[in-house]
Amino acid sequence: SVYGNVDTPLEYVLTYGEILDADLSKLQIYRESGTAAGDYAILANMSSKNYKLSVKTGIYSIKPAPIGITILDKSSEYGAAMQTLEYSITSGAVYYNDNLGVVLHTTATNQSEPGTYTIEGAFNNPNYVITFDVGTYTITTPTNALIDMDTGVVVYLDQQYSADLSLNV
Repeated sequence: SVYGNVDTPLEYVLTYGEILDADLSKLQIYRESGTAAGDYAILANMSSKNYKLSVKTGIYSIKPAPIGITILDKSSEYGAAMQTLEYSITSGAVYYNDNLGVVLHTTATNQSEPGTYTIEGAFNNPNYVITFDVGTYTITTPTNALIDMDTGVVVYLDQQYSADLSLNV
C-alpha cells in the first residue's frame, strides 16, 4: 500500500492440507504494526490445536506517498530585503499532520547582481517522495537611487555612496 492509505487486505495460500470451514475463524493473518513507509512481516497464527501450522512469513510494504511541490517565484530589488521563500503542494496529500521537512534555498542574496537565480527544494521525511518544480528568484535593478550629478553622491536605501562621475572624452 501507500503511506497514508488504508491497508490492502492480507491474503494467504494453503500449500498443503486444508482447513475446515468451521476452523477458518481460528486462523489469524496479520502484519507487524506500524504506519510508516517500510516493510513489515506478515504473520499467521492458528488458535486450534487440531492443526500444525508451518508459515512462510510474507512481507507487507508501505511505499512513500508521492507529493508534487511547486516553488513560488519571488523577486526583490538589489539591496532590498529578500522575500521569504514559499511553496505550494500541487499534488498528493500530507497525512497525520506530518512535517515534510521541506527546506528551500537559492544562491541569490540582497547583494547579488541583478538577474535570475534558481530556487530549489529539499525534504527530510522518509514517508514521502517529493518532486519539486523549481522556482526563480529575480533580483531587479534598483529604481529608487538618487544621484547628485554635481557632487557624485548616490543615495540608495537611505545609504550614501560616492561615485566618480568624471567623463573621459
